[in-house]
Amino acid sequence: MVFSVLFYLVWSINPAIAQPPTRDPHAPGYVSATELPDGTNPLPNANGNFIIGPTHNPAPESMMQANVPQGTVYRFTIDSRDSKIYPGIAREPNTFGTPDPTNPAKLLVTTSHPAPYTRQVAVYVQNNMLPVPQHRL
Repeated sequence: MVFSVLFYLVWSINPAIAQPPTRDPHAPGYVSATELPDGTNPLPNANGNFIIGPTHNPAPESMMQANVPQGTVYRFTIDSRDSKIYPGIAREPNTFGTPDPTNPAKLLVTTSHPAPYTRQVAVYVQNNMLPVPQHRL
């Protein structure tokens, strides 16, 4: 199969690919609030919880389209401690490297040390993947 895989960091996912989760403000567990019509705000001296903002339907181009390939976004966390190649690195705060006197293109950083880190990752995998063409030898 041909895998159409795109890697994204969580904060850079295109909203057209993965819509952010939405919650119903009238669901149990929410503080009751007054929902205001589009384009209105509560009076400056009003006291309470208000829901402001658009209540209109989303634009059609922001919705799933039948003629556009669909996919799934898989989210996970990478921990550098699981890496056998690159376990992570950190530098002491407010320290800087110095140029190598024998090679000015090289920076000597003696204040770095191994340190673990984690990264949030999202991977988009297209659902309707095509089979790999068979090559004849």
